[in-house]
Amino acid sequence: MAELNTHVNVKEKIYAVRSVVPNKSNNEIVLVLQQFDFNVDKAVQAFVDGSAIQVLKEWNMTGKKKNNKRKRSKSKQHQGNKDAKDKVERPEAG
Repeated sequence: MAELNTHVNVKEKIYAVRSVVPNKSNNEIVLVLQQFDFNVDKAVQAFVDGSAIQVLKEWNMTGKKKNNKRKRSKSKQHQGNKDAKDKVERPEAG
């Protein structure tokens, strides 16, 4: 039951911030609220004075993922094709 009350309380805080800052998304509002321990006044002040932008940048920086896919060079791809041809030719020779 306490979780339900907390969830409702957070929604109310989001609506309170949104009444002052209507052009921000729920996610942005929640992140700024979390940064200021769900203090609506501090969150609204952060949006008004622009410090919320820095808070959101910090959240975005930690959340980005690196692309770990490696691209094969053309020389390695050609080498792989030659190895496949050699495997096909070897059974015929043997």
